[in-house]
Amino acid sequence: MKEAHYQQCPESSLQNIDETSRKLQEQGLKKEALDCLQLGLLKRKELYGCKSAELQNECKRVGKLFVEICKTLEFDEGIDYLHKALKIVKSDRRTKMHIFQLLAELYFKAKHHFMALKCARQVLSLHKALGDGEIDCAAAMLNVCFHLSNMKKHEAALKQAEAAIELLRSKMPRPNSMQTIREYSDTESVAESETLSTVKTDMRVVEVVALGYHNAGVQFEFLGDIKNCYYIFRHGGEIASQFLGQDHTITEMLLESTRCTARQIVKNGIILEI
Repeated sequence: MKEAHYQQCPESSLQNIDETSRKLQEQGLKKEALDCLQLGLLKRKELYGCKSAELQNECKRVGKLFVEICKTLEFDEGIDYLHKALKIVKSDRRTKMHIFQLLAELYFKAKHHFMALKCARQVLSLHKALGDGEIDCAAAMLNVCFHLSNMKKHEAALKQAEAAIELLRSKMPRPNSMQTIREYSDTESVAESETLSTVKTDMRVVEVVALGYHNAGVQFEFLGDIKNCYYIFRHGGEIASQFLGQDHTITEMLLESTRCTARQIVKNGIILEI
């Protein structure tokens, strides 16, 4: 089969490679299309070099196509192709990080929790190595928390959630400075303003922090610490309500978790400290 690919996609013509890949996808020949995509990456590496924008941009595009196609393949085949993609883009840490994210998702869906955790940790490590901001690193920590929890490592998961919250604590907006995006989206000119960009960043900080509180509360619940579970859910709900609004999905989730925990406390006759 591979020899046929080389005949269909001669190395002398990158355009032919791309066109053949497109036609193979249209014909539903997914695995053949993936082989051709890999050949296209190798050709770009040969023509433009490992650090070229051309190769990096194509790696990102191919990475997404790999994922879409791999979703329709059997698990083993999908994983195999993604690992091949890792070898192809090994010099591009940003694309490599994206592939590890996808691998974590696939391993999780297949209930391979150890491998999902391993990939999630690779994502966190690459975020740090790439010098990404605190928001991305904190979000990656929450993903690690999620996978640790699936492996019933709840104390370790709790530490990840707490670390994510602490990382963004200094980034939290001041109560009086927070605005909702809707207030800045009335006109196109305002929608592109620097103010809106700041608001979006502030909201993302709050969303990650609020999710951190929810994750921490879930871990306290697994650990049987219902008091701290309630306090964490309630505090996270207060933050989310203040900055994101009552109708935000994260706010609703935290408030519902708070109510459920409160019912458990009443049912068990637990006395809370005021």
